[in-house]
Amino acid sequence: MVTESLLRSPSGVRGFGSFDKGGVDLVNYDNINIQYGTFLPWNPCYRIWWHVTAISALLTAFLTPYQIAFEEDLGFFKQSADLLEKVLTLIFTVDMVVNFNVAFFRDDEFVCRRPQIAREYLSYMFWVDAVGVIPFGDIAHFVADQLGASSETMLVLSLLQLSRLIRLYRIKKLFQELRNNLCVNLLTFTLLRNFLVVVVACHVQACIMYFLARAQHFGKDTWLGPFLYKSESSFERYVTSLYWSITTFCT
Repeated sequence: MVTESLLRSPSGVRGFGSFDKGGVDLVNYDNINIQYGTFLPWNPCYRIWWHVTAISALLTAFLTPYQIAFEEDLGFFKQSADLLEKVLTLIFTVDMVVNFNVAFFRDDEFVCRRPQIAREYLSYMFWVDAVGVIPFGDIAHFVADQLGASSETMLVLSLLQLSRLIRLYRIKKLFQELRNNLCVNLLTFTLLRNFLVVVVACHVQACIMYFLARAQHFGKDTWLGPFLYKSESSFERYVTSLYWSITTFCT
């Protein structure tokens, strides 16, 4: 049975793909009047779309640290990461439009009128989502380049791309959904969740180690400086960084 605590999110009901109409006894469905162009959170198309955004948020956790750390490389993997990030940004921008049409739960009833949905979304979550799609890093780089900023300044400004990680709130909602899904074994869920956390942690640490070495011009007093060569591709450098990340993580 779905409880009221699971129905609520910072902007009503957004992002609970396991939301099952048949499992909710808190709402009188006969009194729900859907305005044309809006839809309820359990709409099958919206459920699929929300899971697409959740997977996209997970990809962001891998892409953003890699793009920041390996920004100076122009290899295939870096170009592919940049292209994929543009696709992800488009997905989250479309999702902002979609959220203006998703009914939300308030005071034991669903609000389905678009003006009320818009006011609720604009009151908080719109600004959170906007931070995740505005290219602060690209804007800062453009301004700094016009002002003739140094490479060290450009390196620091690249950290503004971390604003994209605000998208990860969807992952928390996805984990909550899976944890309360009776079709998912709790032990399996816990193992997969913990494995994913370890993988992301190792990846992020590898990117941090490379970023710090890059900031120090790959000097011999850094973790990775003595083990990286200019002839290596960005992927080979990433593998080296990941190796040392896993090694230090396990010791």
